[in-house]
Amino acid sequence: MKATTFKNPYIKDEISILEDASSVLRFRTIVEPKGGQKELHFHSRITEEFLVENGVLTLETNEGSTQLKANQKIAVKPFTPHRFYNEGKNATQFVVTVKNPDCLSDGLRIMYGLVRDTKIGKNGLPKNILKSVVALYMMDAYSAKLPYTLQRLGFSMLNGIAMVLGYKKQLLLAYGK
Repeated sequence: MKATTFKNPYIKDEISILEDASSVLRFRTIVEPKGGQKELHFHSRITEEFLVENGVLTLETNEGSTQLKANQKIAVKPFTPHRFYNEGKNATQFVVTVKNPDCLSDGLRIMYGLVRDTKIGKNGLPKNILKSVVALYMMDAYSAKLPYTLQRLGFSMLNGIAMVLGYKKQLLLAYGK
């Protein structure tokens, strides 16, 4: 059985898969002090619901920053640029719930597996662009800095190349469910 807990020292977080079904993906995230996502990103198909269990989570969107404390939650809808981070002195723990996650779980497993195996660059993304695209495409994750249509076209083309070259199959065998 593949691991269900993954760490990313680049963003100082750890995720544990709690539920992984076709209709819902739930995972607990612990973000260390001064940890969190560096850049705004968005998803085109999924809504993420963040529920803070303890600590304080800062969620930044294009509309500003919101600090969530224990038992507070917020939903981030598709195409909403966002990132989360922990400005506090203690770890923050929260649960993310995604309905109809498609292959998000495999994308997370691949990305965190590549991080674990030190196959990432200084930007925190895999050094191999095709491996990066496979994971990001599965995670439905796009940069808020670039136009969606351009990224979608590029991801589709590069993901197709990655599939032909066997990267997707290789990554799923190494890191998938």
